[in-house]
Amino acid sequence: MSVLLIAETNWLENIVLAQDSTSAYLMRLARTEKMVIAVPEYAFYEADGSLNRKLIKRAARIDEALSLLGQISQSGHSGDLCKNGRVILKELRKLTLNDRTEIKKVLDEIKAMIQIIPYTSDISAKAEMMLESANPPFKEGDCRIFASVRVFVEHIKAEYDLIMFYTEDKEDFDHPEIREVLRNSGVELVFDSGSCVEKILRLDSKKMFK
Repeated sequence: MSVLLIAETNWLENIVLAQDSTSAYLMRLARTEKMVIAVPEYAFYEADGSLNRKLIKRAARIDEALSLLGQISQSGHSGDLCKNGRVILKELRKLTLNDRTEIKKVLDEIKAMIQIIPYTSDISAKAEMMLESANPPFKEGDCRIFASVRVFVEHIKAEYDLIMFYTEDKEDFDHPEIREVLRNSGVELVFDSGSCVEKILRLDSKKMFK
C-alpha cells in the first residue's frame, strides 16, 4: 500500500496544539512508513505566524487581567485574593512566552519527519496568477498553498495507490474548479482527519483481501 497525504497549515496547528488526536495518529502512520506526508513550505510560515498571533493575544488578555486585579487590590477589600491571582497570572504569562520556543521546536520536529514542498519562484508566480484570476481559492495564503500542491503533484514520479489533499478550510477549498483540478491529478480532497484515516484503512483492507 502506497499513500500520500498532502496536509497544510491547519494540520500543523492541530499537531502543535495537540487539538486533534486523529491528526496525531496520521503522523504516527507516517512514522511506520504506511504513508508519506507532504506539507508545503509556505504552510510552516503561515502556521508559525498564526500560532504566534494566538500567543500574543493570550498574553494581552493576561496583561489586561493583571491590570484589573491591580486596580481591584487598591480598594483594600480583596488585597490578598488579588495578590494570589496576580502571582498565578504572572506564571501563566511566563509559560505563554515559553510556549513560543516550544512551538518552533515542534514545527522543526515535524519538518524532520515529513516531506516539505519547497516554495519556489515557479510556485510563487502561479500563486500570483491564481490570486488575480476569477477562480478559487480567493485568499492569498490559500493561493500559495494550492499552487504548491498543484506543482508538487505534477512532478510526482512514484505511483501512489491513494493521494489526498487534507485541509479543514472547507469554505475556501470546496469549489468545483478546485475539485476538478485535483481530480485530474488523481488527488482526493478531504476536509477532516477522520476521513483521511478511514480512506487509508479502507485501502489497506482491500489490499489484504486481494
